[in-house]
Amino acid sequence: MASQSFRPGLTPLEDRTVASVTPEQLAGAIAQTNAAQEHLEQLIEKQVQNFNVFMVADLKTSLRTVTTDSLESARVLAEYENDVNVLAQSNNSLGGLVGRIADLRYTAGVNAVYAVRLTAAVGGVPITGVFDPIPAGDPIPPTPPPVVVPPPAPPVDVTTNAGTTGKLPDITAPTFTDLGTGVKIQDVSVGQGTAAVAGQDVNVFYTGFLKDGTVFDGNRDKGATKFNLNGVVQGFKQGIIGMKPGGVRNIFIPSALGYGAAGSPPSIPPNSDLVFEVKLLSATDPAPAASTP
Repeated sequence: MASQSFRPGLTPLEDRTVASVTPEQLAGAIAQTNAAQEHLEQLIEKQVQNFNVFMVADLKTSLRTVTTDSLESARVLAEYENDVNVLAQSNNSLGGLVGRIADLRYTAGVNAVYAVRLTAAVGGVPITGVFDPIPAGDPIPPTPPPVVVPPPAPPVDVTTNAGTTGKLPDITAPTFTDLGTGVKIQDVSVGQGTAAVAGQDVNVFYTGFLKDGTVFDGNRDKGATKFNLNGVVQGFKQGIIGMKPGGVRNIFIPSALGYGAAGSPPSIPPNSDLVFEVKLLSATDPAPAASTP
């Protein structure tokens, strides 16, 4: 978009404002035209195919506003230009002002045209009947290609153990994050929906390992298990909180937040660090306790 920027101080123009256009109208038309030009130049430089879905949704509406505002600015500037033209016939000093106003009016019209083109390019409904002031021989950027909106993400699986491996994760991997308590987590897949919070009932597939790879517990090949987070060791509770349904997470639990010095004979020796692979199927608030009659 060839730059036609016109950024004069407003005072000289306002001093010469003629009766049919108020200083406020003129100042508003100048400000809108310059702002719209900068905005549209940035959009054209970015190119439509690089817009994200949220930006596209906003542009379908906002570009129509740019179109109508630019058309109004072009109208005000054209009216001012005509009136100054009349005055210039008896005052040669106004010739330069006429030229600058004409440039600015042209830019406002170009802004409206580009807003229409971009509205169509992002899949919006452009305003029709906009006069194209760009001469046929002038080089202009091509109309951007239609936006390609990525397909929606497939729904996550919240019924099977898909995504789990049943194998000991590498707890030295840099993708593990320390929660600040010694518990470390690694999200293999994040899942969708509302994250689990303390005190909820969770339904999970899991495999529990000792650090040497020995499996001490698990239900991956048996069926999901539902339990309340208040009824598990602290490390497991901390590791589950924040997971979303369908997500798969690896959790490292230091002995102090697992079964500690006592262990859990016969499968978990004393002072054993633990590693879990977990897939969360659901997280719900527990049912209220039945009242006693």
